[in-house]
Amino acid sequence: MAGVATSILLYFAWLVSWHQVYIDHCPMGDAQPLKLAIFLSVVPYVVGFTLLSSLRLRIPALVLSLPLIPMMVWQGIWGLRLFVIVNVEGLSACTLTVGAPFGSASDDWLEQVAGSYYFLVSVGSILGLAHAYRRFRREVSGSGQLEVFD
Repeated sequence: MAGVATSILLYFAWLVSWHQVYIDHCPMGDAQPLKLAIFLSVVPYVVGFTLLSSLRLRIPALVLSLPLIPMMVWQGIWGLRLFVIVNVEGLSACTLTVGAPFGSASDDWLEQVAGSYYFLVSVGSILGLAHAYRRFRREVSGSGQLEVFD
């Protein structure tokens, strides 16, 4: 049951982190909605990662978490695009979130690390799910019987 709850927590973290991303609101080129999404999603992600590190992800939780994989891949790719736009090209994060040129990136550290944050939580989620499922498979292969439910 803890695996299902953790999968739901990761869905919640993903939704919170994406809730503000594509809102056409960047006052004066400041990516405030993006920063808010990062602050609101960091706790659910950290709790989810912590739980995944000790769980054995059973079949129901695995099935529930499978749609997270493409969502996290997409988020990771988006995070890489954001990193390139802000840190390589030197443009504001609003350039990606709103889809229009917004000038130079600010010196705000949160805007500078936003792309890395999105990439790392995506990769961390995928690796955490894979690790928890691998622990379950090792338990099953060691006991010789398949117990899919708690």
